[in-house]
Amino acid sequence: MKLLLSIDNSEHSQVAIEDVSHGLWPDGTEVMIATAVWSPFGFVNAKEHLPEAAHKLLATAADIVRTNKYISKVETQILQGNPKSEIIELLAAQHYDLLVMGSRRPSMQKILFGSVSHALLLGSPCSVRIARRAIVREKRRVLVGFDGSEFCWRALSIVAGRHVPDGTEIFIVNAVPTVDESAYDNPHVFSQEQLEQGRSRLMEIAQDGLAEAKAKLAADLPHCKISTKIINGHPRKALIAACEDYDADIIFVGTQGRNFSALIAIGSVSEAVAVGAPCTVEIIKSVTTQG
Repeated sequence: MKLLLSIDNSEHSQVAIEDVSHGLWPDGTEVMIATAVWSPFGFVNAKEHLPEAAHKLLATAADIVRTNKYISKVETQILQGNPKSEIIELLAAQHYDLLVMGSRRPSMQKILFGSVSHALLLGSPCSVRIARRAIVREKRRVLVGFDGSEFCWRALSIVAGRHVPDGTEIFIVNAVPTVDESAYDNPHVFSQEQLEQGRSRLMEIAQDGLAEAKAKLAADLPHCKISTKIINGHPRKALIAACEDYDADIIFVGTQGRNFSALIAIGSVSEAVAVGAPCTVEIIKSVTTQG
């Protein structure tokens, strides 16, 4: 697995560094730690003028990351220019399986659309992990948003491919909108009976899908405690609430992104969870992401 850790001098990046150092990555994971030196006020970009602080930041981060026994190689790189574009260009030029970065959790009423983390979330061609707090407890609590799609099955396979400790609790949840929410999303349906029948059908599909998902994951991770639940509400809000209800350390969510523009659409479930979840979030693509 090849991982790109994007950092800066903020406290949120320190959380991302700690998150990678405690990550349960596949054996032989390789990490590139990158930071972008840039000033909107005309910073001189010649190499000899790069601030010593950037080198020190990377060196310190590398020492911390190397303490992870699953990581076999750690490199660092200083980029020159706007981090929004420089990190995306680095991801495009080299194959990475996962981008890890820190980010604060803005309120849902005030999403920072102009932030670097939001730009990277929307633009990254690979899976994205947003670290909000370092996961250090031995028995971890993992939440997986599941709707039966191929992208969610991919997210389950990612979880199964990690070094999951004995006793880890994994909660697989499917959020089904209420009848009122369905009516709002489907204004062309005027029959209350049809809306109720439609929701009943969704509940049946969700129940069958969760049973299959649990059986598959239990076979891969027999040492873990796996449970499933259908939660009421639109996934954009219900999954965020579930993170708090289950005291999750991390939530995995699949997305159907296949290129820069289609990875995560503004207003999508994956974007809402990435922005609003109180815990670490890993957004998984369906392409051949390792681990």
